[in-house]
Amino acid sequence: MDLRPRLDGIPMEIMENIVTLLALSDTCSLRLTGREVSTKSSQGIFKSHFRNKTITTSSTEQLHRAVSMTQRQGFGCLLEHLTLVGLPKSRNPKDAAVLLGQTMKNLRLGLAGCCLPSLSLVIADGVKFEDYSFIEDSSSWQSVWETAAECFEASMRALSVSEIPIESLDVFSGVTCCSLSLDRLATIQDLNLSASLQRLKRLSMSLSHHMVYDLENRESEESEEMQALTTGERNTRAICKFLQHCPVLEDLQLHWYTLRTTNLTNAISEEELFFDRVAQSCQFPFLKRCTLKGIRTSAATLLSFLRHMQLNSIEMEEIQLQLGEFRLVFDYLVKHMEQLEHVHLNDLWERRLIYFDAPGEPHFPGSEPPIGPNTLTRTGTDARMPIKYQYSRGYALGSVKASQWRRKKDMQYGPPSE
Repeated sequence: MDLRPRLDGIPMEIMENIVTLLALSDTCSLRLTGREVSTKSSQGIFKSHFRNKTITTSSTEQLHRAVSMTQRQGFGCLLEHLTLVGLPKSRNPKDAAVLLGQTMKNLRLGLAGCCLPSLSLVIADGVKFEDYSFIEDSSSWQSVWETAAECFEASMRALSVSEIPIESLDVFSGVTCCSLSLDRLATIQDLNLSASLQRLKRLSMSLSHHMVYDLENRESEESEEMQALTTGERNTRAICKFLQHCPVLEDLQLHWYTLRTTNLTNAISEEELFFDRVAQSCQFPFLKRCTLKGIRTSAATLLSFLRHMQLNSIEMEEIQLQLGEFRLVFDYLVKHMEQLEHVHLNDLWERRLIYFDAPGEPHFPGSEPPIGPNTLTRTGTDARMPIKYQYSRGYALGSVKASQWRRKKDMQYGPPSE
């Protein structure tokens, strides 16, 4: 009997410990030494390398590799979270959507449940900030918006072709100074996304109104058609149609980024009130968690939106009511949201910024003694306690804190620096 130690005789648990010490390339080499070794070294640790993958949409090499890795139900079909990355200084190849579509077709055939758990769209090397201030040598916001549009369109075309269901979709919500302009949703209205979005449970989107200037001719004037109210109405209907593809949403996060604050056309003014149309046209009966940031609306619209759901978590930041008072909204939350367990409110505006009757300090000093914080967070049974607030009687004092607060707001909600 041969008593010499053999590599393929190593117990599974010991092999797993060995693999934890190896780089992926070394583990791949180890798997080539024999069938038994390959089996033992291809368990939990090795498979974990394939659960999260990133594809740069402008890289032809990465796109082709993704197609190859997901063929024949290989390890690529262990994928749980796919991140698609756009680069502002690179353009997508013409066949980017086709290659992404083939990858997703392969995943639909190979993934457990024929469903991709998570898809995220991000931009790398975009607009950069330091201490909430724009860094001059970073990408321009115009190139970031164009890249985001390309990345989104290629992704949606791939989903339409593959018909792969997804459970979570993040559209640039984790990227500072990057949003999808509403007119880009209008360009994909004819795609059949029902199969991919009908099982979607979590959706995060950062949105903005359409770009006024194109990259080649920034000084050009918009046409009368682009400025018209009908253009804004078309674009707001597009976001509603997209949301209507998602009938079982449990978690919705909407963020609005303002591209300009002056010389607003009828189209832009309509787009900035997109949430009013969403509240009117969309219903989310299964929604449990809702986050709204940078939204302009009215108290009546917010109430109409909330009456169709029973939330256990709500977050609102930088919300501006053009009509009505938050008092009505807060009363409805504490009296009628019976499952509410988490409330986070920050920088809410009626006629002025509101201050909560709660322990804490405001974001910046004022001319009068502080009357409470601008942020309120409650959890558990406290989430349904009455929410009271008031206005400051004084005015904001110039200070480092006030300056940082304003710069942070501009960074998160716009408008972008030129």
